[in-house]
Amino acid sequence: MVDVEIKNYGSKKDMLDDVKKSTKGTRASKVIVVSPETPWRPEWVVEAERASRVRKGEVRLIFVGDPAHAEEWSRDRTVLQRVLPQIKIVKLRPWARSYLGSRLESLQLSGDLVDRIFRATGGWSEIAGPLLSRIAEDGRRAPDLVEREKETVLSSTDLLDRLGIPRQLIGFYRDLAAYADGSTITTTDFQSLCTFDGRNISPRVVGIYSDLLGIISFPPDQSGQGIRKVDLNPLVHAALLRPE
Repeated sequence: MVDVEIKNYGSKKDMLDDVKKSTKGTRASKVIVVSPETPWRPEWVVEAERASRVRKGEVRLIFVGDPAHAEEWSRDRTVLQRVLPQIKIVKLRPWARSYLGSRLESLQLSGDLVDRIFRATGGWSEIAGPLLSRIAEDGRRAPDLVEREKETVLSSTDLLDRLGIPRQLIGFYRDLAAYADGSTITTTDFQSLCTFDGRNISPRVVGIYSDLLGIISFPPDQSGQGIRKVDLNPLVHAALLRPE
């Protein structure tokens, strides 16, 4: 039996003390989900990995982060360079086209809607999920529902914040989106934009941050020419190209 608890901690010490006492009694194992409301930092994860009960498999910790946590993680050179076998990073990616396709198939709807839904929602579950529920209720109106959702999402004034775009980097991301409009971005292009016009942006930091949040992705090279591409999420792309 596994006991799962969602916890908010005020300090690293509170968390480590809780880990030490978590499996007392008859319970075989425990999963502690550290919520994004907790101000955890990368060193919390490292120290939790060293805890005796964690290494024995009696306690498992899952740290859920938001953009602020992702920013701290992407800037921490120490934790990124260490080999910590107990730590696994799971990126909360947008839904893939294949998953959207399977959902539409289960609703007996045309697969032609996949790309339209993906462009309208970026695959983000909090947008795509409710949209699919409305489509399930009235499949005949699916195209109209998708178009209406796209208009609603793109008119949201806080969309960039919700997508995790830092205010101080909006100019960089807008340039990236403009460059990607009809063109292929390589990692070399990405690095150049980080220093364009006197910018002093670390490609490593912003790349890790953007990848963690699903703002961009780095698909494997399919050409065999050693050229790595940078893909912008379609909703992020559309949001960045909106008139200011």
